[in-house]
Amino acid sequence: MGPDAIKQESADEYDAQEVHSADASTEPGPSKPISTKWHSCTVCGKLFDRPSKLARHGAVHTKKPKILFQCQYCDKSFKEEDMLKRHEIRHTRTNIHPCPDCTKVFYRPSKLERHRKVHLKKPKAPHQCSFCSKTFGKLHKLVRHEHVHTGERPFTCSICGKGFTESGKCKNHERTHEKKPRKTLQM
Repeated sequence: MGPDAIKQESADEYDAQEVHSADASTEPGPSKPISTKWHSCTVCGKLFDRPSKLARHGAVHTKKPKILFQCQYCDKSFKEEDMLKRHEIRHTRTNIHPCPDCTKVFYRPSKLERHRKVHLKKPKAPHQCSFCSKTFGKLHKLVRHEHVHTGERPFTCSICGKGFTESGKCKNHERTHEKKPRKTLQM
């Protein structure tokens, strides 16, 4: 057999089998000579140009199937038994921590303590009406509102003596006594 016969034989072998090599290139131009020594997988028959690649490929056939651990209380499943055990504790807990300020219940004291901070925050509207518990962000708005409950009308018309709870409403009323009242924008 001459050198041409060897080249033909290895080329035929190359075309017939799938070869896994990082060195094999399909780009035209100078290329490395193709090795005539192939390493074949005994399970599936794939060919590799290096024994190390064949060894790495062997793990494909020896991988263990994934085992899932199923929760006995719900449909959740886990890859690790420790994660399943941690999850199942949620179903069997008897140690509960209710919030004394609302209806929420927590399974960990740390979660309850974090939640209780919600009840300690200052309200956004710190001024509260002593009659109806309505809250206001500004004190002057609370004072104005409380006139509704007390009936107090501290602003009086200088012409007719009619009382008002707000100064702006009193001024608008006083304009009605003018010969030519200003037109106000009605919305």
